[in-house]
Amino acid sequence: CLAEGSLVLDAATGQRVPIEKVRPGMEVFSLGPDYRLYRVPVLEVLESGVREVVRLRTRSGRTLVLTPDHPLLTPEGWKPLCDLPLGTPIAVPAELPVAGHLAPPEERVTLLALLLGDGNTKLSGRRGTRPNAFFYSKDPELLAAYRRCAEALGAKVKAYVHPTTGVVTLATLAPRPGAQDPVKRLVVEAGMVAKAEEKRVPEEVFRYRREALALFLGRLFSTDGSVEKKRISYSSASLGLAQDVAHLLLRLGITSQLRSRGPRAHEVLISGREDILRFAELIGPYLLGAKRERLAALEAEARRRLPGQGWHLRLVPPAVAYRISEAKRRSGLSWSEAGRRVAVAGSCLSSGLNLKRPRRYLFRHRLFLLGEAFADPGLEALAEGQVLWDPIVAVEPAGKARTFDLRVPPFANFVSEDLVVHNS
Repeated sequence: CLAEGSLVLDAATGQRVPIEKVRPGMEVFSLGPDYRLYRVPVLEVLESGVREVVRLRTRSGRTLVLTPDHPLLTPEGWKPLCDLPLGTPIAVPAELPVAGHLAPPEERVTLLALLLGDGNTKLSGRRGTRPNAFFYSKDPELLAAYRRCAEALGAKVKAYVHPTTGVVTLATLAPRPGAQDPVKRLVVEAGMVAKAEEKRVPEEVFRYRREALALFLGRLFSTDGSVEKKRISYSSASLGLAQDVAHLLLRLGITSQLRSRGPRAHEVLISGREDILRFAELIGPYLLGAKRERLAALEAEARRRLPGQGWHLRLVPPAVAYRISEAKRRSGLSWSEAGRRVAVAGSCLSSGLNLKRPRRYLFRHRLFLLGEAFADPGLEALAEGQVLWDPIVAVEPAGKARTFDLRVPPFANFVSEDLVVHNS
């Protein structure tokens, strides 16, 4: 069972719904036997009472609070969490193909992203009731974009340059006396009034269409994002904001790692070949400033890598060796005979494989080749499926909580907090 507050993705709208508020008929993502994700309606919501729970954390930074006996999917099948040692890889989605229905004007999306990244939207004033809407930057392209979008909403924009740092502050004003500042109104409407460490992605963004979502992420990475020699990153003082960004990237098929260095230092890292290339394709066109040029160099470097290189989640864990061994046994083929079926030498097909004591991760294209060689559709599906394998790095007591579960036939599982969980 999952703890109260665990978020379940509404596959039809893109909203994230606490499990206790899920209703029968809501569509969720469920993993089929072919390792593909399907939109399936919830049949029933079950409350299981107050129980002892633990907090699970994976290497990619995903977290989930659940009961110790709740089953999770491993390469060897469904197993209770309490039976899984640290390091066990569990199934997580490679992509969440949800398509929202909102397509706001570009100016609104850009303003929300820029203010979320490099803006001050906390309350101020003598009584702490007046929302701020200040934008800070030294990048001419970002400053021009913010000014253009604010003026498109009808606001007046004033600029202040810091005499020492050169940082420019853009402040907005109402278009006329007695009117309301449209940018501050936007901040309130979007629920963005927050201190830096409390910022979250506005709820409306989770219902954006893919194009609007890519635009939002491009503008956001233009602020606190970094494009380095080997990877892309996004930094935030807010853990919740970093978690939101990692989730939204997953909706575009981009996997990432969330790393925390302190209570106000959180980082989303994108380092895998496929993930960098997908970022460049979908989000890159919406980057502003110097990061756009640096991304072109990183994209060229990533293309020189092998598929799956740079990020363990894109590889298949050693535990899948038992399935390769079973496929070989069922086929009755020797390595040489299997190799001839796929036009490679048997020694190449078996090179580095230790089916009795597996230790090496496999590239997905190699697993697919093994599936072809032994005529095993299961291996091929595993290689091409919409699931990745994320090792458990921590399981810690989390006290007691109200717990819930969902009945989701026919596959008896669903996605919560970006992990695949059983509906037991």
